[in-house]
Amino acid sequence: MPRHFLGSIRRRAKDVRQKRKQIEQAGRAKPLTCELCDRTARLCYDHDHKTGRFRGWLCGRCNLGLGSFEDNPELLRRAINYIVLNNIGAKLHQPYRGRIYRPEQSK
Repeated sequence: MPRHFLGSIRRRAKDVRQKRKQIEQAGRAKPLTCELCDRTARLCYDHDHKTGRFRGWLCGRCNLGLGSFEDNPELLRRAINYIVLNNIGAKLHQPYRGRIYRPEQSK
């Protein structure tokens, strides 16, 4: 058997073991849709990069989106404000009904 074929089999077996371990650590069944956007897509095991603690099952887009904001609630609030204040929210399925976050109000 060619070497690259054996390497491929080993990588696949490692992936399967890793996925089983993730499902066990999650402590709950993997849903059919993303827990954030409800899209039916291939789901990722989302975890806190500092603690390694499982948070949920997200699609790749949502997982990358949170990662882009470095899991920082302040940056996410600013992004929400940006969308709301620039009327980008009109493209959302439901209008944003939350309070616009202003840092001076939180003191």
